[in-house]
Amino acid sequence: MFQQLALENLPALAPIFNYSHRLTMVISSILAGNSSACLYRAARGELYLLWDRGNNVFYTSSNDPPCGWEDAVGDLLHASIIPQFASRGEEHFSIDVPDSPAMYERLRTAFSPYLKRELQTLFLAHPGPSELAEQPHHISGADFVPVDGKLLCGEGPANWEILRSEVLYMWPSVQRFLAHGWGTAAVLEGRIAGWCTAEYVSPQQLGIGIETEPNMRRRGIATGAGAAFLKQCWQHKRRPHWECNAANESSVRLAKKLGFRLLERRTRMSGLFPSSSRN
Repeated sequence: MFQQLALENLPALAPIFNYSHRLTMVISSILAGNSSACLYRAARGELYLLWDRGNNVFYTSSNDPPCGWEDAVGDLLHASIIPQFASRGEEHFSIDVPDSPAMYERLRTAFSPYLKRELQTLFLAHPGPSELAEQPHHISGADFVPVDGKLLCGEGPANWEILRSEVLYMWPSVQRFLAHGWGTAAVLEGRIAGWCTAEYVSPQQLGIGIETEPNMRRRGIATGAGAAFLKQCWQHKRRPHWECNAANESSVRLAKKLGFRLLERRTRMSGLFPSSSRN
């Protein structure tokens, strides 16, 4: 059995939630009020489950689980978490586990009906403003503009709804993003062709959300938006981080082109919860 706790308990739990650089970034953003999350404590033992509601990633505390813990996780999934996913129209999730063989096996058991694959993820950091990449000049007709309230409310180029949806997916609200986040949009042919936005923002660091419309790819748009965005990050004195699937060669190549350097590689389990649209 699990009990949901207030997120204000997270600072006291730092010693058992300190096993990855990415998790440190996520928790810092949650405590800053810039990311949504749920924290649960098992009734037996000092064991915790943290649900990052932005990217739908689950983290556990690093201590080994007591016997029967996986059954309690299964009950929590069915009673609370899966219904919340369904109400939001979401089904994809992933699990980042600490370096504990016992926890790994217990999590596989608890989530086994929904797991689909394992993958390697890379977490990279930008070293500093001295390593900023030059913005490309070969994107004919493209303008790189800050993401502001007018852009997110449709007072500008077409395709703004997708950018707004991206912000709302990762932030508690558009207002919170405008107050504490920033971003760069690439405008081409009268529409938003790509963007790079701040995620998991805290006083010291942040993550990156970057996307290019499929029919606009391989034209340097992501490089241009990323270069402009990194300048914004260092103007705000925050270190940007990049995360991607290790098998995503184009994302790895772009991160290195923009100057990012590898911090860690982790194994992640991913899967799908049931939804009303899928039997």
